[in-house]
Amino acid sequence: MPGITHRLHHKDKRVHVDGAPFVTALGELARELDAAPADDHVLLVGRRDLRSNNSWMHNAPSLVSGRERCVLLVNPLDAVRAGIRDSEPAVLENHLHSATVPVRVTDEVMPGVVSLPHGWGHGPSAPWQRVAGAHAGVSANDWTDDQRVEGIVGQSIMADGPFAGFIQNGVDPTSVEGASTLPYAIPNVHVDLVTTQVGVPVLWWRSVGSTHTAYSTEVVIDEVAQAAGQDPIEFRLAMLGDKPRHKAVLEKVKEVSGWGQAMEKGKGE
Repeated sequence: MPGITHRLHHKDKRVHVDGAPFVTALGELARELDAAPADDHVLLVGRRDLRSNNSWMHNAPSLVSGRERCVLLVNPLDAVRAGIRDSEPAVLENHLHSATVPVRVTDEVMPGVVSLPHGWGHGPSAPWQRVAGAHAGVSANDWTDDQRVEGIVGQSIMADGPFAGFIQNGVDPTSVEGASTLPYAIPNVHVDLVTTQVGVPVLWWRSVGSTHTAYSTEVVIDEVAQAAGQDPIEFRLAMLGDKPRHKAVLEKVKEVSGWGQAMEKGKGE
């Protein structure tokens, strides 16, 4: 690519995609997958189905009709070992959660691996999502341990540069800005950061750290508001009591956008 050569810091002026952190992480993953599980252990992975690849689609009658889709895929060898049969319920349990799930025995998953689809678990939203509530299913997130994270997540934009002094206890504040500094009055917040080094220095684009965390944090706020059965703007305003500037901006947006008013056909909020 013209103009990129002078930006490559490797002596051979080539893009190296086999950086040590990536190769190490791939090796660790391969060893974990190759390790034989204990007799009563399996690896839970997620999946997306073509007709229901996002949770909002579960509230559309035509997309949840037919056979049940929120099922646990189990390899035939594991089914025999666990004494479970196709189309029958089984208990899926780990140190975080235990629940009964319907089973589909199939060779689409390898031995030692089971799979639940993404986006289900609509029991709490049943009061305002009638269709989804009638096809609630289970949420794979309930079994997910947030303390097990990938070793490669992102790299610091301050390390090895003039702003490295801002890094405290190994945490680049720009990597967590926006997520660790939420304006909302939430009593319990836990933010994880895993930083890797790939040998290619990076700096800012055109904005502050919040630009790459705002989407993820606000999507979570939307999901929490939905689970609580509250209007997403009112839900936010209620948590901005000690942030008058944030609250004023959001109230202005609500006013000028006509939030909550009847909308033309084909438009939505």
